Amino acid sequence: MVTELFLKKNEKLLGQRQYNFDKITYRLIEDPNAAYTAYNQGEVSMIKSVPSEEIPALKGTEEFHVDPLMGIYYLSFNTTKNLSIMKM
Repeated sequence: MVTELFLKKNEKLLGQRQYNFDKITYRLIEDPNAAYTAYNQGEVSMIKSVPSEEIPALKGTEEFHVDPLMGIYYLSFNTTKNLSIMKM
């Protein structure tokens, strides 16, 4: 299952800050094999999990990085507040 989350730059909130992107697309891909395939086909720029059977072949390559981080990641949106100021 693939779910996409689109975050679009809001010029009204960013003021004079300069960013070199207009939107960010998060593709939430549950299956590590599907994510790895999407990465290899250029559909995504990075993936969080690599299938364990692929790790030996990827070690030592420029694109493969292991970060020693452990944590819980959480993304929450306030959908109860009137955010009409953010409308474009």
